[in-house]
Amino acid sequence: MITVIKPATIGDYLAFYKAPMSGWVIFANGERVGMAGIALNETDQKFWGYFNIKDKVSSEVGADLIRQIRGGLKAMTEPVYVLCQECDFPQAPRLLKALGFKPTGEIKEGQEVWKCQA
Repeated sequence: MITVIKPATIGDYLAFYKAPMSGWVIFANGERVGMAGIALNETDQKFWGYFNIKDKVSSEVGADLIRQIRGGLKAMTEPVYVLCQECDFPQAPRLLKALGFKPTGEIKEGQEVWKCQA
């Protein structure tokens, strides 16, 4: 089992999201399985992150993803914020906790904001 996270190309974003963006594409065994990224929101001056997996992945791949993403988050010098999409992904709070995020109590776009302190 080989899981690889590398910088995403516009082609990766177009293939996964059908829209141009910047970030990282996640490969497992040579197959594109997800996207992740962090961007500075110019309005609130916060770093906002996202993480999306295309399909269910094995527990081995999941554990590897968590380890690699936690390492990237620890390298950040500023906090990172995400929206917890629990309505669409019931496992989201569990994943965010595993990644080191904590709920802030703030609601944005009808979803709870979580924060990972660098």
